[in-house]
Amino acid sequence: MTGGHGATTPAGGFDPAVDIAWVSTEHNIDAWHTLTLAQTVLADATAGATADRLADAVVRVLWDGQAGHFLQGWGPGGADHAEALDVNSWGAVFLAPVGHPDLARLALEHTATFAAAQPPVSGFGPVPPSGVPLVWFEGSAGVALAQVRLGEQEEAAATLSGLMPGALPNGAFPGATNDEEDLGMTTAPSVGATTWVLLSWQALAGRPAIWDDQPVQGASN
Repeated sequence: MTGGHGATTPAGGFDPAVDIAWVSTEHNIDAWHTLTLAQTVLADATAGATADRLADAVVRVLWDGQAGHFLQGWGPGGADHAEALDVNSWGAVFLAPVGHPDLARLALEHTATFAAAQPPVSGFGPVPPSGVPLVWFEGSAGVALAQVRLGEQEEAAATLSGLMPGALPNGAFPGATNDEEDLGMTTAPSVGATTWVLLSWQALAGRPAIWDDQPVQGASN
C-alpha cells in the first residue's frame, strides 16, 4: 500500500490529485493487522485475501535479506535503508503469525541497535543513538510486546520496568525523555506512549492487548 494521495503545492495550497508513491513498512504492517481483524469481525473474506497478499508483499519487498531486518520503506528511487525501530519491533510482531518466525527473531534481535538510556529511564530510541541518548516510550513498549509474542517474558518485563521511572506524577508517560524536533520527539504527555505501555503490560500478563489479531469475545471493559 502506498502513501495515498495529496500533497502541498509550492504556493502553500493542496493538490489532492498527487499520487504518493512512497511505501511505508510501518503503515503496511498496520494495514495487515487491520485487514486480518476485519476478516473476522466483519466476516469479510475479501479483507482476509487482501491481508494474505499484503503479507506476502511486505516480506518480499520490504525485508532486507542481506541486513537481516526491515527497510524503512520503498520509494520511486528504490529501497529506503534508513534505520527505524518501529519497523523491526512491530515487524517482529507481524512476522511470527504470517509464518516467518525465523525472520521475526532477526527483527527483534536488531532492535538492540536502538537501545538507549537516560537514567533513571532505559529503553529504546526511534533511531540508533547518536549524541544525547533518547528513550522513546511508545517504541520501547513496542519492543516489549514483540518480546512477549516471541516468548521472551523476562526480557519484556525488564524492558517495561526500565520505562516506569519516566512516568509523570499523574501516571501518564511522555513521548520521550528528551525534546528532539528533528525526530518528532517531545517530552509532552502522550496518549500513544501511555496506551502502549499499558497494553504491553496487559500482553505480558496474558490479558487481551494490542494486535492480538483475534477479537475478544464478550469483552466490553
